[in-house]
Formats: sequence, structure tokens, C-alpha cells
Amino acid sequence: MTTRFVALDLVVREEFCNLSCDYCLTGQGNYHRAAAKSGMPLPSLLEAIARQGKMMDIPVVKISGGEYLLLDNAVEGLHCLAEKFETVVVMTNGLPLTSGMLKRLNEIPNLVLQLSLDSTTFESNRYRINNPRLHALFLDRLQLLCRSAIPFEVYLIINRNSIQTIGKTLDDIKAYGGAPVFPFPVRGPDREGYLPEPSQLKALRDLAENAEGGSLLPHKSYLSMLLEFCERGHRVERCHIPHIAFTAFDDGIVSSCPNIWFDEVANILEDGGAGTARKLEQSPLRRGLLRFSASTGLCRSCFTPWDIINLYVDGRIPAEELTKSRLFKGPRTLRKLEAIRNSVRESRYV
Repeated sequence: MTTRFVALDLVVREEFCNLSCDYCLTGQGNYHRAAAKSGMPLPSLLEAIARQGKMMDIPVVKISGGEYLLLDNAVEGLHCLAEKFETVVVMTNGLPLTSGMLKRLNEIPNLVLQLSLDSTTFESNRYRINNPRLHALFLDRLQLLCRSAIPFEVYLIINRNSIQTIGKTLDDIKAYGGAPVFPFPVRGPDREGYLPEPSQLKALRDLAENAEGGSLLPHKSYLSMLLEFCERGHRVERCHIPHIAFTAFDDGIVSSCPNIWFDEVANILEDGGAGTARKLEQSPLRRGLLRFSASTGLCRSCFTPWDIINLYVDGRIPAEELTKSRLFKGPRTLRKLEAIRNSVRESRYV
């Protein structure tokens, strides 16, 4: 069957992590319970979910935790996903990326890693890592990744600590070998304590004003939207992301949005691909999210690297800028995104 969805955001063992970031969102989803797991071994679980994702004609799967790469059989599970998806994306904090792990991951040709960090300096990275030796280990892992052949991008969390050294962080990443960098602010109920102070926004303003093609950063439109979000404290643009992606958890529960876990629409393990697609398409909440102009409170407080999709759908960036995010480089992925963009422009929102 063919569905409109481009990406399946798969959350596995969200409580299993080797860090304890101050602003972590684990356990803060509105509806999803820290519930009973499926009880299936990890490769079997991923095989079952991948089979349904393939049935729904979804080209991209993104997997996160917790820290997924710490799980037993994590790499074997990725091989299973790689057989059924055009692109397999793994979010990681970087610490598991030993040379041995990178060698194993490099055997997966359609793998993309997303590395999350605040800063390459210890003082500005302390919301994530409050131990200097562990921070030094992280920098070693980052340099190993930069020297590897694995495609990756950096998810750079903007907060009142990290914004102070954002220039140095970008310089360091470039010196290590470079990768696309997508800055975005802290989300969740505690975000007000982390958002940059107005006096700190000059750093972002300078980035937006001086953005050039070929840099590590995304298109100037993305940076301008991020700056406006930080200045206002909320978004004003509508969001098309529920057109494109949804979240599934390792107990099968499906939620309408990959950014905020609003609801429990279906269970992909029980309803299958066809049943899940039907329930998502018919979900009143999902339809409402797509119709509203950022009018719901949680939507207004949300900005993530997924927003590069909104810029593309709204015609503010071309496809070549969209593909700076390595999630969206695949030809089948781009074809589906173009179809969604055309549908939205013709006002067929749901």
C-alpha cells in the first residue's frame, strides 16, 4: 500500500541512557506511558515494525532512545531496518561511538547518524555532561566520527550556556572534518529556564545575517526562523510535519507527531501498517494539528530540525537546501516530499 508518510520516528527504550541531561524530555510525553514493552527481542521487534513500515511505503526510519547504540543487538537491528528502508537514521549522544562500533556501523550503506550536543567546550556543555573527563571522551568520539566515512549531522541544542560558545563549537566541528549542523532550542515544560536571554541572541543574529552557501549551517531561512522563535518565545508558522512523519514506540503505540507525543492513535504491532495508516489519516487531533496556525500551546513552543521540512513545503527553500539534512537525500524520499508539498500548495491539507 502507498501512504503519504515519509518518515517513521521510532523510539526504543527511551529510559535506557548513559547520560542524564538536565532538560531531557523522557517521561514528559502527554499521553504515552512509560508502559509495558512488547517483550520481543530487539531484532524481532525491529523486524516487525520494519515490515509494517515497508507495507506503508515509508522510505525513512529514524531510531532514538534513550541511547539506542548501548542496547544488545543494536547493530543487528539496524541491518534489519536497512533492508526495508531507503534511509536509516540513528540519534546518538556520541559516547558509544568507539572505533569498533564505527567499523560495524560503516557496514550499513544507508545509515545516517545524528549526533546531539550543546557545545564542544566543557563549560557550555554542562547541561549534558557535567564531568570533564567524560566531556573529553565525548570530544574523542566526535573526532573519530568526523574521520569515519559514515554520513552524519549534528543536532546542536541552543540554550543560555551553549549559545555563548556557538562560534567555537562550529569552528571545532569544521576543524574536525565538518558536518551539517542544525541548531534548535530546548523544548518541553522546563524550556523557559534554558532559552537564551535576549541579550545573548546577537550570536544567532550574526549567524542568520552572515549565513553563506557551503557553510555547516542550514539555509538562512532556517536560521531566521530560529532567531524569530527565540526572540518571540514561540512560533508563528504553521507546521506540516504530521503530514510527513509520526512516532512509534517499542510497545507499538503510535502518536500523530514526531516532535510532541500528543496522543495514542494506534498500535503498529497490533493494527499493522494498513490499520495504522487509516487511524492516523482519520485522527481528529492530527487533522487539527495540520489545520491550525501554531495555535495550540505545545505547537507554539516547539522548534526542531524537522522545521527544515516546513520551509521546503512552504516554498522558502529549494530541494537542494532540504537535502543538507541527510534524512532527505534519497530519491524516493524526495519524490514523496515533492508530492506532499504540491498537495499542501493545492490546499489539500488532510
